[in-house]
Amino acid sequence: KLVIPQVRVNLMGKHNLENIVAAAALAYLAGTKKEIISSRINSFKGIYRRFQIHLNSAFKVYIDDYAHHPEEIKAVLKTVTEFYPDKKNMVVFQPHLFSRTQDFMDGFLSVLASFDEVVLLDIYPAREEPILGISSRKILEDLNHTHKKLIEKKEIKEVMEFSDATVFAFLGAGDIGVEV
Repeated sequence: KLVIPQVRVNLMGKHNLENIVAAAALAYLAGTKKEIISSRINSFKGIYRRFQIHLNSAFKVYIDDYAHHPEEIKAVLKTVTEFYPDKKNMVVFQPHLFSRTQDFMDGFLSVLASFDEVVLLDIYPAREEPILGISSRKILEDLNHTHKKLIEKKEIKEVMEFSDATVFAFLGAGDIGVEV
């Protein structure tokens, strides 16, 4: 049984806690002293674009996350609803790759439907050519949700201003990111 004293985790979400426990166990098995493990966990601020939180003067929360797979999006949603249970949320999702969108379409439709509001950006193609019938428009059409829209990236601020959401999750592996 491994007990590491005086550990304070600076991250939100059960998934992050599970990752820290696994990393601590591996470090310990590799011979790292408990005090060093504790010190590193206490000083760890997280990874860029992994549930990275930004606040503004209007008391709104902006979460920037690299999530681009349905399971990652589900982990973000779970953390948002656990830590902000009484706050309305909006996801701004930029699908990454046509092939990934095609392969995980059902997963995207399922998890995105659980957010209070859904805003989609066009697919970030990276290295891929379009696949016939696979688009953000297709996600929009198939998504069972009453508060959904497809916009251009330049429209994000305007859409947010007209929303009564106070928690915004910017998700995707493309060029989306918090610019507020």
